[in-house]
Amino acid sequence: MNENNKKVLAWTEFKYSLQAYLNYSLRKIKRNSSYQPHPLVKALTNAMHAGLDLGKGKPGNYSGLSGDADKHEDKKPRELYAVIINIDKKGLITILEINDLIIGKSIPIEVIIYLLILSMEFEKSPSENINMREGIQIVNETIPEINMVLFNNSEWKEARDHLKKLIESGNFSIPQGELGDKFVSDIMKVKMDTHWSDFPPNIRSIIAMTWLQTKEFEEGKQNVYVSSLEEYSPKSLFIKNVKEFLFGKPSEYFAKYLPFSNINLNKDDFIIEKNIKRNDKCPCGSGKKYKSCCMSTA
Repeated sequence: MNENNKKVLAWTEFKYSLQAYLNYSLRKIKRNSSYQPHPLVKALTNAMHAGLDLGKGKPGNYSGLSGDADKHEDKKPRELYAVIINIDKKGLITILEINDLIIGKSIPIEVIIYLLILSMEFEKSPSENINMREGIQIVNETIPEINMVLFNNSEWKEARDHLKKLIESGNFSIPQGELGDKFVSDIMKVKMDTHWSDFPPNIRSIIAMTWLQTKEFEEGKQNVYVSSLEEYSPKSLFIKNVKEFLFGKPSEYFAKYLPFSNINLNKDDFIIEKNIKRNDKCPCGSGKKYKSCCMSTA
C-alpha cells in the first residue's frame, strides 16, 4: 500500500471513529446531561462553533480549545487540545491541525482514533482510576503496534540479580553524561537488603525492563514494560503515558514500529464536511438535524 492510500485509509477510519464517538457521546448525554465528551472532540466542536455560528461561515481559519481541568480538584488540565480548521469560499471545512498542548506536538491521525476508542473503553468503569492489568489489556487490544506488559513485583529479586549479572558481564551499557551519572548514583543506593519499594523509581523501571525483555518481547512491536507498586492508576495518567509512547519523545526511538508517527493532519489537510446549515442532517450520522444534534453539543 503506497503512502497516499495509507493516508486515505487513515482519514476514512478517522471519520468513522469520530462519527462513532459522537453517537456514543449523544447516548451518554441522554442518560446523563452532565456528561462531558472527550476534550479532543470538544475542541473540534468548539472550532466548528466558532466558524459556523460565531463566524457565520465566513472564509478563514478558526480554532477551538478544550481541556479537562474541571474534572480535577486542583483545576489543572491533564488533557488539553487545540484544533484549527479552515472554511473556504465554497464552504468546505478542513481540519488543518490538531495539537496536544500538554505534550506539545501535533497528533497523528491514527493516534486520534486510538484516543477516542480508549476513551470509550475506559469510560465503561465510572471510577476515575483503572486497574493496571485491565488498562494494559485494553491498550493491547486497541493498539496493535504496542505490546504493553506489567512487571510482576513478586519477581523483583530474580529481576534484580539478572540486571546485576548483565552489568558484571559487560552486557549492559551504562549511558554517558548526566543520565549515566544519575544511574550510577541511584544504583549505588541499592543494597542487597534494600526492599523493592525502596528502590529509586528509575532503577525499578530498568530492572523490570531488562527482566521482561527476556520473557515478554514481541518482534515487530513497540514493547512497553511497565513497573508499578500500585494496583490502580488514575485514568488520565494512564492515557497520558500511552500518548507519550505513541507520539511523544519516546516514540522517536520506535519509528519503525509506529508507521503512523509521521502521518500528521497538518501535513495533508483533511476535509471533513461542507458548510453545514442548521436544518441539514448532522454529519455524525445520527439522522437528526444539525441544530438538534452536534450543533447544540458544541
